Amino acid sequence: MSQNPHHILAEIIALAGSLPDEPAAYANLTGAKRRALRAELGKAVDRLNQLSERSPWDTLHPGRDWATGGNNTPNRRSVDKIRADIAEHFRKYPIKELS
Repeated sequence: MSQNPHHILAEIIALAGSLPDEPAAYANLTGAKRRALRAELGKAVDRLNQLSERSPWDTLHPGRDWATGGNNTPNRRSVDKIRADIAEHFRKYPIKELS
């Protein structure tokens, strides 16, 4: 499989082009065919993401070789900045207790 972003984008476009235009036609595909299409599309998108900036998750939790390899660049935010952004989010949107 190519790791060239142009090849990966072409693969995504080809996969999208193989999807039916009408929702009813998509619904008529077998469950196995729908799952296979989603899986292939997901894998292609993951490969494209591997070539880009490291996700905040992988910055905080390194260990997935494909996500922290040399093909992607570190996240522009530091670990401390990501943690501060998460803390700020929960200050603004506190978790409500279930009653």
